[in-house]
Amino acid sequence: MEIHLIAGRTFTGTDTPVAPQVGIINQALAREYFDDTNPVGAQIDFGGGANPLPVQIVGVVSDVNFREIRRDVGPSVFLPYTQSPFRLGAVTVAVRTRDAESGIAALRSVVTDMDATLPIFSVTNLEAQIDSATTQERQFAILSSIAGVVALLLASIGLYGILSQSVIRRTREFGIRAALGAPRSSLVGLVMREIYIVIGGAALGLLVAAGTTRLLASMLFGLSPLDIPTYIVSALLLVGVAAYLPARRAGRIDPVIALRSE
Repeated sequence: MEIHLIAGRTFTGTDTPVAPQVGIINQALAREYFDDTNPVGAQIDFGGGANPLPVQIVGVVSDVNFREIRRDVGPSVFLPYTQSPFRLGAVTVAVRTRDAESGIAALRSVVTDMDATLPIFSVTNLEAQIDSATTQERQFAILSSIAGVVALLLASIGLYGILSQSVIRRTREFGIRAALGAPRSSLVGLVMREIYIVIGGAALGLLVAAGTTRLLASMLFGLSPLDIPTYIVSALLLVGVAAYLPARRAGRIDPVIALRSE
């Protein structure tokens, strides 16, 4: 499961039902109850009620979210099944294998050899479990992505149309400037100066987006509400499509054709 051992040891064959009750805690429990001290060797009372189970801590492992992936990792205690004080009904076995299909077949064969009447059900892999648990997030991400792409496309088309119309209205001006020796870079610069409105709108949109995504943080799994690369790419795409293409068109205006069109 790639749960890393931080201190102490893992369970061994010596942790039998007649041996002292041992347990392994996660880092969250160690931080909450032991601060900076080493918890290995300490004893805790596991379980509630009038007769809590005394457990000696033999190891500390890294935090792992095995209950609900949307929640923060809380304090956890792991007990060896050989010493479990609880009655075991259904048992979940995790098996690492390079090939899922052959691994499942081999597992069924081993269990059948041990007890042909023992049922095996709910066979799945970790990836499928995560996909099932994040169905809502994935659907939300798909719908949001489609809406975002459509909104960005419509905004780019609208801004492109406005700046293109501005270039058309100033065709004679650009033609005169070009006839007088103005380089193409200066003509492009004249159009690019008009994108201050686009830049201001993009900056305002980024501020609104940063504030809005905080409200959606609970629906984001594994993602930060402030996704800086996405913001930068969206803003550059908007400014580039809206301003660069009309500016490039202005820089290619032929002064003879421009003056003749008037």
